[in-house]
Formats: sequence, structure tokens, C-alpha cells
Amino acid sequence: MSHPFDASGKTLSELGPAEWLSFLDAPREASKVRIISADLSTVTAMADQVVRVDDPDRWLLHVEFQAHRDESLPRPMLGYAGSLVARHDLPVCR
Repeated sequence: MSHPFDASGKTLSELGPAEWLSFLDAPREASKVRIISADLSTVTAMADQVVRVDDPDRWLLHVEFQAHRDESLPRPMLGYAGSLVARHDLPVCR
């Protein structure tokens, strides 16, 4: 389910996905980073944001924006990560 604060986080990460990775202490060249579709239709869900990193060993960064602690978040995050791996055949960092 999308929440109002999701839009702000998504917009900020779309404006500069490489800067977002730098903020998360994983700096990359802007040419190696791009936002990809977060639609995980296999589970009728949508991840908040998915960033593809085209390092020599490519990988995905899955970000879920949260305004407060959510004790139930690990289970859906695991499902999203599994769906992303199945869809893109790349490892997922979250």
C-alpha cells in the first residue's frame, strides 16, 4: 500500500539515484545507476524504489521508505527481494 510519504522519498531518489547511493555509503558513478520498475506484479505488490547498479557484478538496491518503525516489515521485504531476484536475476541489497 502506498502512503503519502512514499511519494517524497521516491521523488528524491529519482532526482539523483547515484546521490542516494552515496547517502547510503555506497557511492557509484551516475552512469552506473538507474531506477528500474518496482512493479512486482507476481505478488501484486510494489516495492517503494528499486535501483539497478551496473557494477561489474550487477545488483539491485531495494528501498522501502518508512515514517515509523514497522515490526512486520521484514516478511514483505523478504518476499519483495525474492520476487526481484526472480524477475531480474540479480542479487538484491536492502
